[in-house]
Amino acid sequence: MKGTLFKKLVAGALALLMAGTALPAGSDFTGLFGGSVITASAEPYSGQCGENATWTLVGNGLLIIDGSGDMYNYGEKSNTAPWREHSGDIIKVDFSNEITSIGAYAFNGCTALEQITIPAAVTQIGSEAFKNCSALETVTFNEDSQLTRINQFAFLNCSSLNYFSIPANVTNIDRHAFKGCTGMTDMFCLVDIQNTNLSWYSTDSYMDFIPLCGTTCHVEQKYIDIYKGENFSNLNLKFVGNICGTSAYWDYDEQSKKLSVCGRGEMFNFNSDEDLPWYDLRETAKSVEIKEGITTVGSSAFSKCSGLTEATISEGLKKIEVDAFNICNNLKTITLPSSLRTIGSSSFVGCSSLTELIIPEGVTNIHNGAFCYCRSLETVVIPSTVEQIEDEAFYGCISVKDVYCYAKPSLFWLDAECNDFKQGKQTLCHVKPELLDAYNAKFNTGDKGKDINVTFVGDLGKSEDMGLGEHLYGHSISLDGDIGVNFYIWLPTDVLNSETAYVQFSGDGINTQQVYVKDVLDKFENIGYEKYYKFKCRVSAKDMTSVIKAQIVDGNARSEEYYYSVREYAKYILDHSDYYDQSVIDLVKAMLNYGSAAQEYFKNENEENLANEGLDTDYGILNHVSKYDIFSGYTPEQDEKYKVNLYSNSDTTFEGATLSLKSETTLSLYFKSSKTLRFRCTGRTVEKVTTKDGYQIARIRGINAKELDQAFRVDVDDEAGKSCGYVTYSPMTYCYFALDGGTDNTKLQKVCKALYLYSEEAKAYFPNND
Repeated sequence: MKGTLFKKLVAGALALLMAGTALPAGSDFTGLFGGSVITASAEPYSGQCGENATWTLVGNGLLIIDGSGDMYNYGEKSNTAPWREHSGDIIKVDFSNEITSIGAYAFNGCTALEQITIPAAVTQIGSEAFKNCSALETVTFNEDSQLTRINQFAFLNCSSLNYFSIPANVTNIDRHAFKGCTGMTDMFCLVDIQNTNLSWYSTDSYMDFIPLCGTTCHVEQKYIDIYKGENFSNLNLKFVGNICGTSAYWDYDEQSKKLSVCGRGEMFNFNSDEDLPWYDLRETAKSVEIKEGITTVGSSAFSKCSGLTEATISEGLKKIEVDAFNICNNLKTITLPSSLRTIGSSSFVGCSSLTELIIPEGVTNIHNGAFCYCRSLETVVIPSTVEQIEDEAFYGCISVKDVYCYAKPSLFWLDAECNDFKQGKQTLCHVKPELLDAYNAKFNTGDKGKDINVTFVGDLGKSEDMGLGEHLYGHSISLDGDIGVNFYIWLPTDVLNSETAYVQFSGDGINTQQVYVKDVLDKFENIGYEKYYKFKCRVSAKDMTSVIKAQIVDGNARSEEYYYSVREYAKYILDHSDYYDQSVIDLVKAMLNYGSAAQEYFKNENEENLANEGLDTDYGILNHVSKYDIFSGYTPEQDEKYKVNLYSNSDTTFEGATLSLKSETTLSLYFKSSKTLRFRCTGRTVEKVTTKDGYQIARIRGINAKELDQAFRVDVDDEAGKSCGYVTYSPMTYCYFALDGGTDNTKLQKVCKALYLYSEEAKAYFPNND
């Protein structure tokens, strides 16, 4: 019955409000609605609150203080503020910039008030002005605030207030201005204490803040000794010299070498790196994290921080100011938040170790020289929201291979010739297929295109649907321990979370392999804004022409089958040689020569099916390679790549070696001994195998292309751990002996020559491409 009556009363009251009918005199629905009722037909409450100041209470809990000059002072019981009866409804107060004082008791008891900004002209905050504002969390002073006085009990019992910044021109903080602010964890005092006689009053018997020094007051490091002195000893505050913004502070963890910026709002702008509060940490800090709450990275904030290798910026940050990360030459990775809107001029200039840049959606302008001379940058992602790229934003980014541009062709790129990137080699700019013609028309025709070194391709967002929601983007080749064809596949959430899903590889000459999704979650490439996971099929040298069949399997579900080969990938590179460095071309040719030689030896195939058929790979050079090329004219006994140092009293002999050239390169060293042997090789795992005919074999697997010339030292111990000596051997040692009378099989000799040339090209390519 009671619930029905309540509904009827509420419905009746709403009907009156909607009809614009005035409520009867004396009607009080406060009990029903938890506060005062304002009729829809009535004008917003308003009135005078100073000689030249007015107040207006509008919808959504907003109180506007307009006009100029001082507000009236009010009393706690008599002469109360005119909005007192609505104090529970006020959520926010907006002050005119010309208000010069906030009256005593003005907002006493506004229990719903959450935030206020003190105007620059205010010179005095009256006694108990914000007393008992228990929901008040944020008090912000205008950065141009005048000489200001905070009177006694001004923020008494503001228990939710956890951050408070005392502006530079505050001269007086009267007694117990913050009494009962039990949630206050951090204060920020910006007062120039050497030039301003700050009077901050408190007593031991009636301390403010959290007991037992639970509140930290952040000040400038150069003033820390003064704040820790006698004049401020009664404040129950812990003073720390780590301020870096109006409401921001920094911290450094010595163990992890991590610099953190915490708090709220904007960081300070620094005129030079010498102004940095962490100046002495520029070479030792390895990472920096801008935590949530910070809205701006200040100018030159991390300028010349040469120790930084990683920077993480949390959500909420909107702007990176000028020179923010200027010449952080060891910075390799940076995470930019989706809240970012502006990237300032020269903000990352000279970050020469940065390899990938994903600019988040929402950024509209990339300013002058923002990423100038980021020489290692290979991939850039430009979002659809970017409207302007200013002059030389990417000048000197000579390693950029791919730009994924989601922006519209109306994009204003001040460097209209797009010649920021690689000189002499083409950078691919990937755009949506439907926008390709528009991009070419704007940037790549007539005089505009004569000096351009960007090729526009319309493949952005284009990938093949594999039938289960997965998408195949493309392929690559890896030479790390074996020859591998990598399939890059975008996966939906259900497949990513599956314990049983895998990619199956098979084909003529290809060993059937299953690569589980759960095992590749940390192996992916960011292509544009999408993450493509890398599934690797291992291929032996003799099978470079074999077609690989790839298929995703998840329970009973199977995707469509897709086909690819090593030779197909190599042919693509050779057909697009203008895009690749010569070291890549030479390595691919050497790889195909090696594959062809392996085919002839292992599969006895004829020349029509060879990997290098018709691909202009200079196969004839194999006829000019001799054993002397392999060790630069020296005999193995004189070269560190081949040494046998086994002790005669150990009853252990080295019997020889074999080299396996299947899907991975494996070096096997054969020993005989009456003892049970143990093998060690620094930095490598040695697999031991014992044969029926008494050989004890030390195997080193997964030797990659650039290691083919490396000397592996295998230390030999007996079962008691006593040393029997060591043997040093390399894959090229095997090739030397094969050419030095170790075999009269000309096809095997050709494999060894091709492997040598492949090793040489790999060494030339990989030092700068690890």
